[in-house]
Amino acid sequence: RMKTFRYGILPFGAVLAEAETAVEGNDLLPDEVTGLYDKLIAAIGSLKTRASKSGLETAIKVAQNIVDNAGKYVASTIEGLAEALETAKAVYNNADADQETVNAAQNDLMARAMKARKPANKEALKGALGYGNRLSGGMSQAGAEELDAAIGRAQQVANDPNASQNNVDQAQAAVDDPTNADPGQKPQAP
Repeated sequence: RMKTFRYGILPFGAVLAEAETAVEGNDLLPDEVTGLYDKLIAAIGSLKTRASKSGLETAIKVAQNIVDNAGKYVASTIEGLAEALETAKAVYNNADADQETVNAAQNDLMARAMKARKPANKEALKGALGYGNRLSGGMSQAGAEELDAAIGRAQQVANDPNASQNNVDQAQAAVDDPTNADPGQKPQAP
């Protein structure tokens, strides 16, 4: 992959043009050749590679999509994302941003974007809670207490607006688990 350069302290293009013109004349003295050589080396040394911003550009697109659809995400999981997005855009638009600055903005933005989470689907859990509540009435005291405890934990998850899908699935499995029923009494689907 070819690197792109921007001019540094010395105007490389102007120094190169001066050297090319002088060489075409073919009447240079040794000191003049040395002087042009030194200027070319200094100009080359002052060139700087431009920071690669393709990763930052991708991170900006991902974060922008999340910010544009903020209502579809749990609010606490996208806190600070809009501000990080604005910072990243400023770095992206800064032609003088070095690679370290670009990488830092990209990493911060992606870390925040990766925390974004949509609300968990709790419909199956709510159904399991209703089923568990009906089932516990026909169980032994020990089985009913175990199921009631699972239902209590599941109800907390159901009421938690920040519950992850994994937490919801675990709570549902605990309520649905046939081992909560008495031996010989297999729960029947409602």
